[in-house]
Amino acid sequence: MPPWLPRYGVEWLAEHPDTSVLSPLNDFYRPIVYPQEDYYKSTYYRYRTIPNTMFPVWNRDSRLGTKAGVLGVSISDSHIAYTVSTLRALRVVNDRVAGRDVVIVSSAISSDIRVYERDAQEFQLPSGSFDGRPAAMVDESGETWTAGESALVSEDGSTTLRRLSSNIYFWYAWFAFHPETDLYSALQK
Repeated sequence: MPPWLPRYGVEWLAEHPDTSVLSPLNDFYRPIVYPQEDYYKSTYYRYRTIPNTMFPVWNRDSRLGTKAGVLGVSISDSHIAYTVSTLRALRVVNDRVAGRDVVIVSSAISSDIRVYERDAQEFQLPSGSFDGRPAAMVDESGETWTAGESALVSEDGSTTLRRLSSNIYFWYAWFAFHPETDLYSALQK
Protein backbone atom coordinates (compact mmCIF):
# COMPACT_ATOMS: atom_id res chain seq x y z
CA MET A 1 0.00 0.00 0.00
CA PRO A 2 1.63 3.30 -1.05
CA PRO A 3 1.84 6.04 1.55
CA TRP A 4 -0.90 8.59 1.83
CA LEU A 5 -0.78 10.84 4.86
CA PRO A 6 -3.04 13.79 4.05
CA ARG A 7 -4.13 16.46 6.48
CA TYR A 8 -7.85 16.01 7.00
CA GLY A 9 -9.01 19.62 6.95
CA VAL A 10 -6.82 20.72 4.06
CA GLU A 11 -6.03 17.81 1.77
CA TRP A 12 -8.58 15.08 2.44
CA LEU A 13 -11.59 17.39 2.17
CA ALA A 14 -10.23 19.03 -0.98
CA GLU A 15 -10.06 15.63 -2.68
CA HIS A 16 -13.17 14.16 -1.05
CA PRO A 17 -15.60 17.06 -0.45
CA ASP A 18 -18.57 14.73 0.16
CA THR A 19 -16.93 13.13 3.20
CA SER A 20 -19.14 12.72 6.26
CA VAL A 21 -17.82 12.40 9.78
CA LEU A 22 -20.15 10.65 12.19
CA SER A 23 -18.67 12.51 15.12
CA PRO A 24 -15.25 14.07 15.57
CA LEU A 25 -15.73 13.72 19.33
CA ASN A 26 -15.85 10.07 20.33
CA ASP A 27 -13.99 7.62 22.54
CA PHE A 28 -11.95 6.19 19.67
CA TYR A 29 -10.57 9.21 17.89
CA ARG A 30 -10.22 12.37 19.88
CA PRO A 31 -8.40 15.02 17.84
CA ILE A 32 -6.29 16.04 20.85
CA VAL A 33 -4.84 12.51 20.95
CA TYR A 34 -3.80 12.52 17.28
CA PRO A 35 -2.11 15.83 16.45
CA GLN A 36 0.01 16.29 13.32
CA GLU A 37 3.25 14.28 13.34
CA ASP A 38 5.45 17.38 13.54
CA TYR A 39 3.55 18.81 16.54
CA TYR A 40 5.39 18.50 19.86
CA LYS A 41 2.41 16.77 21.52
CA SER A 42 2.15 13.99 18.93
CA THR A 43 2.71 10.47 20.22
CA TYR A 44 6.04 9.86 18.49
CA TYR A 45 7.34 13.44 18.35
CA ARG A 46 10.16 12.79 20.84
CA TYR A 47 11.26 9.63 19.02
CA ARG A 48 11.29 11.47 15.69
CA THR A 49 13.33 14.38 17.02
CA ILE A 50 16.05 12.61 19.02
CA PRO A 51 18.90 11.37 16.82
CA ASN A 52 19.20 7.94 18.44
CA THR A 53 17.28 4.82 17.50
CA MET A 54 15.66 2.52 20.08
CA PHE A 55 17.76 -0.42 18.87
CA PRO A 56 21.20 -0.90 17.35
CA VAL A 57 21.61 -0.14 13.65
CA TRP A 58 25.10 -1.00 12.43
CA ASN A 59 24.91 -0.07 8.78
CA ARG A 60 24.55 3.73 8.74
CA ASP A 61 25.23 6.58 6.36
CA SER A 62 26.02 10.16 7.35
CA ARG A 63 24.73 11.92 4.21
CA LEU A 64 21.46 12.65 6.07
CA GLY A 65 20.37 12.79 9.67
CA THR A 66 19.51 9.38 11.13
CA LYS A 67 15.79 10.10 11.19
CA ALA A 68 15.46 12.31 8.15
CA GLY A 69 12.29 11.38 6.28
CA VAL A 70 12.87 9.93 2.82
CA LEU A 71 10.68 8.61 0.05
CA GLY A 72 12.20 5.30 -1.05
CA VAL A 73 11.74 4.12 -4.63
CA SER A 74 12.99 0.75 -5.90
CA ILE A 75 12.81 -0.24 -9.55
CA SER A 76 14.56 -3.45 -10.58
CA ASP A 77 17.88 -3.42 -8.71
CA SER A 78 18.03 0.38 -8.44
CA HIS A 79 17.14 2.17 -5.22
CA ILE A 80 16.90 5.91 -4.68
CA ALA A 81 15.89 8.06 -1.72
CA TYR A 82 14.33 11.52 -1.98
CA THR A 83 14.20 13.64 1.16
CA VAL A 84 10.63 14.51 2.12
CA SER A 85 11.73 18.11 2.78
CA THR A 86 13.07 18.44 -0.78
CA LEU A 87 9.90 16.96 -2.27
CA ARG A 88 7.71 19.29 -0.20
CA ALA A 89 9.70 22.27 -1.48
CA LEU A 90 9.82 21.21 -5.15
CA ARG A 91 6.30 19.66 -5.28
CA VAL A 92 6.96 17.99 -8.70
CA VAL A 93 10.15 16.11 -9.59
CA ASN A 94 10.71 14.63 -13.06
CA ASP A 95 13.43 11.99 -12.71
CA ARG A 96 14.77 8.75 -14.15
CA VAL A 97 15.21 5.57 -12.07
CA ALA A 98 16.66 2.35 -13.52
CA GLY A 99 16.14 3.70 -17.02
CA ARG A 100 12.47 4.54 -16.39
CA ASP A 101 11.02 8.02 -16.44
CA VAL A 102 9.15 8.85 -13.23
CA VAL A 103 7.37 11.88 -11.84
CA ILE A 104 6.99 12.46 -8.11
CA VAL A 105 4.14 14.65 -6.87
CA SER A 106 4.17 15.98 -3.31
CA SER A 107 2.11 18.00 -0.91
CA ALA A 108 3.85 21.08 0.47
CA ILE A 109 2.38 20.52 3.94
CA SER A 110 2.33 16.77 4.59
CA SER A 111 3.96 13.50 3.58
CA ASP A 112 1.33 12.83 0.91
CA ILE A 113 3.65 11.87 -1.95
CA ARG A 114 3.03 9.78 -5.06
CA VAL A 115 5.26 8.36 -7.79
CA TYR A 116 4.01 7.74 -11.34
CA GLU A 117 5.45 6.62 -14.67
CA ARG A 118 5.89 9.56 -17.03
CA ASP A 119 7.08 8.06 -20.36
CA ALA A 120 9.39 10.97 -21.30
CA GLN A 121 6.71 13.57 -20.48
CA GLU A 122 7.77 16.57 -18.38
CA PHE A 123 5.20 17.59 -15.79
CA GLN A 124 4.69 20.71 -13.70
CA LEU A 125 2.06 22.13 -11.38
CA PRO A 126 -0.83 23.99 -12.92
CA SER A 127 -1.04 27.64 -11.93
CA GLY A 128 -2.99 28.27 -8.76
CA SER A 129 -2.25 24.89 -7.15
CA PHE A 130 -3.01 24.69 -3.45
CA ASP A 131 -0.48 23.43 -0.86
CA GLY A 132 -1.92 19.92 -0.59
CA ARG A 133 -0.94 17.14 -2.97
CA PRO A 134 -1.99 18.30 -6.43
CA ALA A 135 -4.89 16.44 -8.01
CA ALA A 136 -3.77 17.59 -11.45
CA MET A 137 -0.56 18.30 -13.36
CA VAL A 138 0.25 19.83 -16.72
CA ASP A 139 2.62 18.31 -19.30
CA GLU A 140 4.96 20.23 -21.62
CA SER A 141 2.27 20.50 -24.32
CA GLY A 142 -0.16 22.12 -21.85
CA GLU A 143 -2.41 19.07 -21.45
CA THR A 144 -3.87 18.58 -17.97
CA TRP A 145 -3.51 15.18 -16.29
CA THR A 146 -5.47 13.89 -13.30
CA ALA A 147 -3.28 12.47 -10.52
CA GLY A 148 -5.42 9.65 -9.16
CA GLU A 149 -4.95 6.81 -6.69
CA SER A 150 -3.66 4.33 -9.26
CA ALA A 151 -2.55 6.39 -12.26
CA LEU A 152 -2.00 9.69 -14.03
CA VAL A 153 -4.73 10.02 -16.65
CA SER A 154 -4.63 12.40 -19.61
CA GLU A 155 -7.44 14.91 -19.98
CA ASP A 156 -9.08 13.00 -22.84
CA GLY A 157 -8.58 9.66 -21.05
CA SER A 158 -6.55 8.18 -23.90
CA THR A 159 -3.32 7.75 -21.92
CA THR A 160 -2.79 6.26 -18.47
CA LEU A 161 0.55 6.29 -16.63
CA ARG A 162 0.46 3.93 -13.67
CA ARG A 163 1.38 4.74 -10.11
CA LEU A 164 4.58 3.10 -8.88
CA SER A 165 5.32 1.58 -5.51
CA SER A 166 7.09 3.79 -2.95
CA ASN A 167 7.05 4.42 0.77
CA ILE A 168 8.18 6.90 3.43
CA TYR A 169 11.05 5.77 5.69
CA PHE A 170 13.51 7.10 8.21
CA TRP A 171 16.88 7.46 6.45
CA TYR A 172 18.56 4.92 8.74
CA ALA A 173 15.93 2.27 7.91
CA TRP A 174 16.05 2.83 4.15
CA PHE A 175 19.84 2.78 4.12
CA ALA A 176 20.06 -0.35 6.31
CA PHE A 177 18.09 -2.30 3.71
CA HIS A 178 19.48 -0.53 0.63
CA PRO A 179 23.12 0.45 1.36
CA GLU A 180 23.77 0.86 -2.38
CA THR A 181 21.02 3.51 -2.60
CA ASP A 182 21.37 6.72 -4.54
CA LEU A 183 20.31 9.96 -2.87
CA TYR A 184 18.46 12.46 -5.05
CA SER A 185 19.94 15.92 -5.27
CA ALA A 186 18.06 18.71 -7.02
CA LEU A 187 21.43 20.43 -7.51
CA GLN A 188 22.60 17.63 -9.82
CA LYS A 189 19.59 17.97 -12.12
